[in-house]
Amino acid sequence: MELATDRGRVPLRYHQGEGRGLCVLYPGLHYGVELPFLYFSGRAARYLGYDLLEVPYQLTALPQRERGAYLLEVARTTLAWAQERTDRLLLVGKSAGTLVLAAGFGEVRVPAARVWLTPLLKQERVMGALKREPKGLLVAGSEDPLSPIERIEAVRHPGLEVLVLEGADHSLERDDPVPTVQGLAAYLEALLPFVQAALH
Repeated sequence: MELATDRGRVPLRYHQGEGRGLCVLYPGLHYGVELPFLYFSGRAARYLGYDLLEVPYQLTALPQRERGAYLLEVARTTLAWAQERTDRLLLVGKSAGTLVLAAGFGEVRVPAARVWLTPLLKQERVMGALKREPKGLLVAGSEDPLSPIERIEAVRHPGLEVLVLEGADHSLERDDPVPTVQGLAAYLEALLPFVQAALH
């Protein structure tokens, strides 16, 4: 399944659940929807009865100068598609996917919560959206240069929960796989009650 836009086609993979809402996954430049933090975000949403929409675009196939405009179209078209099918949205973006969350911030007309995985905090559009986020969860690694701690502190406010995984990099991993998996578990332990509180 795909959506046509002026900037190219947007691929979609839809998985029907119990219809309690719709979770949309927006991947990063080198972090696909099949990788752990996005994959288990989807698993958690389906556990809560949500339908799941994966948006597995391949940004590396586009020239760098075209990626920003393409992500704007991804936000516009996928949010329009989603809001025709649900009255409750859980939006999860990883890295470049957080640019989609920021671009679509004003497009959401139904109750929604957003998960910002390793947001690109050096992008002012992302910073601005996070400062206005009414129901958000920000997850970053303490060793991620694209989500500097001082910028995380600058966007903290009561509407934004923050989870910093100690020692994790931009992929939310550490060299040792055991604390990496522990970090994933800590994320899921934060995600499930966050979604239930924000959208139920």
